Parts: sequence; structure tokens; C-alpha cells
Amino acid sequence: MDNQKERTPEINDADTIERLLEAADRNFELFELKEAADKYEKALRMLSLKRENGEQTARTLSALGDCEYVKRELRAALRYYLKVFSLTDGYANPYALLRAGQVYYDMELPQKAKPYLIRAYLIEGNSLFEGEDPKYFELIKNEEMLREPVNSFMQAIKPIQDRQAEDALFAEDEKEETEDGDL
Repeated sequence: MDNQKERTPEINDADTIERLLEAADRNFELFELKEAADKYEKALRMLSLKRENGEQTARTLSALGDCEYVKRELRAALRYYLKVFSLTDGYANPYALLRAGQVYYDMELPQKAKPYLIRAYLIEGNSLFEGEDPKYFELIKNEEMLREPVNSFMQAIKPIQDRQAEDALFAEDEKEETEDGDL
């Protein structure tokens, strides 16, 4: 019986997190961005307490990035998308790669956008770009590595793995967030 009591909070936490994420998704769909972001942040805190470092955390960080992206807070959106890459298998997340590339493009940094968009394309193909503004695919459609994907996968991730430029861009913001206790 004691063993069952010990497991109940863990199950309830997982259920609570999932319900919170579903409610946040509904808020987002209704463009209730503050309410959505508040729920995503709460879920993220719960996930960090569980030391969850996988799909749910990536989903939550991406959703927070989406909230910022819709508000055109591009630097804040990019911070969330880049945090996905610190998770297990984060660099294999085509959605976060696409969104990071889109943000860089929208920040008028197309050379930084390209490796993210190319890698997203190499992982997911054309389907990921369907329903998106064609300008993002236009940026990469003539890239050599899209025609020779076997040899170019490592070329596509090298600029991403070398994140000195991103680190410099966000070093000040990250320091402030850490001091404030934010994620």
C-alpha cells in the first residue's frame, strides 16, 4: 500500500502536466497568448522538477517559442527554440530547427537561418515546409547539400553545433535570466 501511495504523486504529476499542456494549447489556438505562456511555464517548471529532458520538455519549449514568435518577440522566441537543442535528441527536432531558422531569417540573418532550415529539410523533407511562407524554402532550395543529402548532413549541422554566434548574441540575456531565476 505504501508503495502505491509513493507512485500516485508521480502519476498525478504526469497527468497534471499533460492537462496543463492541453489547456495551454487551447489558449494558444484562441490567441490567448499570456494565458498559454503562463501554463507552458508552469508545465516547464514541473518538468524541470522531474528532471524530464525529452519530448514533453521540447514540446513545451517550442510552444513557448511559438507564443513569442506570434507576438513577434523574435529574440525571446529564438531563446526558447535554441534551448530545445540542449535536450536529448534536441538537434534532431525538425520543428525547432525550422522555427529557429525562420526566426533568424525574420531577424534578417539569412546566413544563420540556412543551416537550421537545411537540417530541418534533411530530417523531415518538403512536408515540414507546407503551409509555411515560401520565403523560407526559397532561401535553401538551391543549396548543393539538398541535392546530395548523404554527404551533406554533417555540413548542415556543423554551423549549428558551432554556436559561438548564438552564444554571443544571447550571453547578456541568459545572464539576466539566470540572475532573475527564469529558465
